[in-house]
Amino acid sequence: MTKKLVAVTLLSTLLLQAQDHSQHAHHNHADIIAAPVGVHGDHVHGKGTLMLGLARMNMSMDGNIQGSSDIDAAGIGAIAGYNAMMAPKTMDMQMDMLHVMYGLSSKLAVMAMVPTIESEMLMNNDAVMNGNGLGDIGLGLSYQAKNDKSTELVYSLTVNLPTGSIDETMANGNTAPYPMQTGSGSYALVPTVTYIKKNSYYAMGSQVEATMQLNDNEQDYKLGNKYMAQAWFSYAASKSVALSARLQYNSKENISGADTRTSGIMSPTADEDSQAYQNALAYYGINYEAKSGVLKGHSIGLEYGVPVYQNADNIHMKWDNSLIVSWEKVF
Repeated sequence: MTKKLVAVTLLSTLLLQAQDHSQHAHHNHADIIAAPVGVHGDHVHGKGTLMLGLARMNMSMDGNIQGSSDIDAAGIGAIAGYNAMMAPKTMDMQMDMLHVMYGLSSKLAVMAMVPTIESEMLMNNDAVMNGNGLGDIGLGLSYQAKNDKSTELVYSLTVNLPTGSIDETMANGNTAPYPMQTGSGSYALVPTVTYIKKNSYYAMGSQVEATMQLNDNEQDYKLGNKYMAQAWFSYAASKSVALSARLQYNSKENISGADTRTSGIMSPTADEDSQAYQNALAYYGINYEAKSGVLKGHSIGLEYGVPVYQNADNIHMKWDNSLIVSWEKVF
């Protein structure tokens, strides 16, 4: 409840500040109102331009829910097929993303996203599981259908390649459960649509995206499809600084098929029917773009997010918080 109250209060404050600033506007800051750092595919750079970006996301989970209610390890152990000792307690995931975009024209760009992932999960018996390595690489195209002083519309299509691992193991050498794997083992199609309205001092954007797994992997299972919708508000506090608030809704389906190597783990993390969830996350961020000096043209940003709603179709770990830090430069 405290996190939800803080989230609503911060969002309201930012909106009120933007309203007051727009009433007294006398300078144009629109050129630096970038989307929050957790948003990708929101723009296309000019012909012949190269954009390099690096981002780090840290995500933490703590405890478990059944539906929208908390459930402890004893409650999980009372469910047929589960062992209380194998109930997950905490999970920390760090993902580093290299993002490259090159403008083929003023409207069309090619892009590549290369993730590396480090995950650690603590079980109720104090056993620790890890999954580290390359994730699924994404290759795609972005098309800027509209870009004028007040409106932007971008369509993107990405293909995720099965470059990540589905063979991560536990300390005993057995295959680790699904959240510890760095990849899907499948090809995936990711269409994205982004719409932005802007003026001299603020920008309001929305984006919808689907991640659709195309095939069963070599272990005869397929991760559930993911769907995302988000909206944000960015406010130009100065010529170099923009503040943002973003609300993101996520939905993920259960796994089809099964990795038979994990059938003896007796944990929700290894259960194909305990992977589906829905959540809403509120993010607050800041973007800075250097306008002069040796760092001219470099952009850095930060976002911090907390859950305001979460629900599991069966048993799932609870989101606690996430932090995103990024750097970007256009050449």
